[in-house]
Amino acid sequence: MHLFEQVMRPMLSTKQLHVLTDRVPKADTVEFRYWVGRYKLNLGNIQQARDLLQLAFNDCPNRSKNKRTILIYLTAASIGCGIAPRPALLSAFNLHAQFGPVLEHIKYGNGAAFERHLNAWMPWFAKFELVLVLKEKVTFMIWRTILRRVALISDPGNLSADRDVQISLKLVADALKIGYQDDSYDVDDAQMIVLCLIDQGYARGGVRHVAAMVTKLHIPPPSALTKHAAKPHSHELYHID
Repeated sequence: MHLFEQVMRPMLSTKQLHVLTDRVPKADTVEFRYWVGRYKLNLGNIQQARDLLQLAFNDCPNRSKNKRTILIYLTAASIGCGIAPRPALLSAFNLHAQFGPVLEHIKYGNGAAFERHLNAWMPWFAKFELVLVLKEKVTFMIWRTILRRVALISDPGNLSADRDVQISLKLVADALKIGYQDDSYDVDDAQMIVLCLIDQGYARGGVRHVAAMVTKLHIPPPSALTKHAAKPHSHELYHID
């Protein structure tokens, strides 16, 4: 990976990518964007990875078996941006069994079910080197769902009106117990998770440690999870929420 970065660094800027892809055959452009997209995904540059993989997927002929492989990595990158392929697209490429349940578990904040699904499909995800990426990004999305649901229950009017709310860390801990089917979650765990979500941009606000409260909580829409608003590139994609 380090050698790849040294060799490819001059070619990896956005400007150079456009210059290169304007001068080479489309098949080579697709392959180049695919590999650079995977490289960015491994580095954790999720938005750049998604954009490159989306372009590779769009330009890859439908008859090519590589289109399915590109979609696998595109789906993993998109989830981290709060975007996912629609079920029909996953089914068309025989990927619904692998990714469909993941999206459902994110939607409902079901961490226990996600962990069971990941374990069941571990050999398949490991084959594509996606276990760690999915574990990290899906976990954050599930935490976000749990926090958002607690906020909606605590003060539905304010959150729906896009105003800051205040919630108890104990309620967050109780919701985590339900989502992960694990009674060991406590206020300290809830505080750590809320702070992680704030640090990564999945939520905004602060924590009052003595009062065990989350204050001025605001949960941005999925489109705000990346530096620039991540918009689906086609009708085949949708925002996760």
